[in-house]
Amino acid sequence: MANTIEWEYEEIGKLQRRPKLTVLMSVYNADQYVRSAIESILQQNHKDFEFIIFDDASTDSSRDIICSYADIRIQRFFSKHNVGQAMLYNYGIHIARGDYIAIMDSDDISLSNRFTRQITYLEQNRDISICGTWAKIFGIFGEIVWKQPVEFDDIRCFLLFDSPFIQPTIMMRRFDLIQYQLFYDEKNRYAEDYDFWAKCSIYLKMANIPEVLLKYRRSPGQITTAHRTEQLQAADTTRERLLIRYFGASEEEIAIHNRLFRPTDQWEVVEKVKEWLAILVRYNHEQKIYDTKVFQKVISLHWQRFCNRIIGQTKKYKNNLSKYTYKCTYKE
Repeated sequence: MANTIEWEYEEIGKLQRRPKLTVLMSVYNADQYVRSAIESILQQNHKDFEFIIFDDASTDSSRDIICSYADIRIQRFFSKHNVGQAMLYNYGIHIARGDYIAIMDSDDISLSNRFTRQITYLEQNRDISICGTWAKIFGIFGEIVWKQPVEFDDIRCFLLFDSPFIQPTIMMRRFDLIQYQLFYDEKNRYAEDYDFWAKCSIYLKMANIPEVLLKYRRSPGQITTAHRTEQLQAADTTRERLLIRYFGASEEEIAIHNRLFRPTDQWEVVEKVKEWLAILVRYNHEQKIYDTKVFQKVISLHWQRFCNRIIGQTKKYKNNLSKYTYKCTYKE
């Protein structure tokens, strides 16, 4: 667990009063971007927060940059060994003093009204425990708005396929995490957020604010780029757990479901995926696990994404796939 972390150096900020918000940021070899990330937090319109920065044994000049800030809201922790974000976030959840916990990445930029907007939303929606936002992607692939499902019914359905949140946009109620003992899986280093949301969805309601409140940087060194294989395998495990819990899926069915996220040039695989999605729609219609209309919408979305991945990477079935722009619906 998080209390096994060996700290080479730690400095606790001088903020005496209990803040409304705790901000957690994990840093690893991010000297090129970490300054802009830190300053986007310090320049927030909402000022009542403590800012806990974990350096995960960086070997570049990240540590020097972190130490260059004298703001009393900052607490600095420097790990002797690289332990991964999950362990650091868990430690942060334990020591946080704020009612709310916000996550920030070391290479992104929070817009100045992010905290004000999220705290207002959570205080106006007491039934929501976890709140994310949309983001604008920038960097090596240009700029595009990254949207995620907004309502909880959509988020629950979306979890069967992928993460419904952009991790560095998250704000959570600390009390609810502690009450249900919800923490990140420290053995899962490459898709710990997806696994975490899946666990949280069993106990807590979640939502996304449909506004861009963060600039999300795409760079070659990101985990999503550098460890794509490990991330896919970890995500497969999360999907497996949900499919067994809600649908009693077999090992073969889980394997077919996970093919949705891997382009194929085998037509029989495409047919099996199509048949499996129809089974999910029919089973959900009978058992009422998810809202029927929402589930059909989410199923259709991911079928179309699957087809687009194939079209994008192989010309072999481009003409044939055009007939599969159907909507998965169940009829009596």
